Amino acid sequence: MTDHDKGVVTHVADERKSDSLNEYFDTLADDAKKGIECVTMDRSKAYIKSVRQTIPQADRKIAFDKFPIAQSLGKAVNKVRMEENKTLISKGVEWLKGTRYNGLTNPENLSKEQWDNFEPLRH
Repeated sequence: MTDHDKGVVTHVADERKSDSLNEYFDTLADDAKKGIECVTMDRSKAYIKSVRQTIPQADRKIAFDKFPIAQSLGKAVNKVRMEENKTLISKGVEWLKGTRYNGLTNPENLSKEQWDNFEPLRH
């Protein structure tokens, strides 16, 4: 656990279990728990469970770390791209081949050749 306002680590646990996080919350007075404005975390089911059990109005105070979410979205987009590529290749169309990272790249950083790969999508 980290206090973002003070910039200090307040608790370290050996395991990623709800009981590990509960150990920290058990050290806080009820007023301190009520005073928590936001809990930033990954999507760990154990952490979500602990926060929901301990922090009043927890669902309004949980903020998920954006990096794991972005990673999941990237994987989902790539899965769809691969499926579409297989379908297109079976029809003799190969324009999606080699475009895995084009859709993940900031448009401002794409080369002309990379932009040209998107041309079939514009029609």
